[in-house]
Amino acid sequence: MENLARIAIVTGVNLEWLGTGRGQMKYISDLPADQSPVVLLQFAAQDETESRALLGLRRLDFVQALAVVELIESLSRRQTVKLRRSAAYTR
Repeated sequence: MENLARIAIVTGVNLEWLGTGRGQMKYISDLPADQSPVVLLQFAAQDETESRALLGLRRLDFVQALAVVELIESLSRRQTVKLRRSAAYTR
């Protein structure tokens, strides 16, 4: 995924189009031609599910978005705890 994101940035095509063939091929920016957007690849959506989640999150107001982020963090902590417990039982 990281390599596809880099290719998309260098070629100026949409990542979704490059990976799936869906959507518009060319990336159209609202930035002036002499400016390019900064993309931190570790924070880019890695798949369609993450992309959908990010789009939905952006439609929420601040309080709703914060609640969703806290729910996700809570669920991920529970998953980590579960994994640690099950790993301890396999020893």
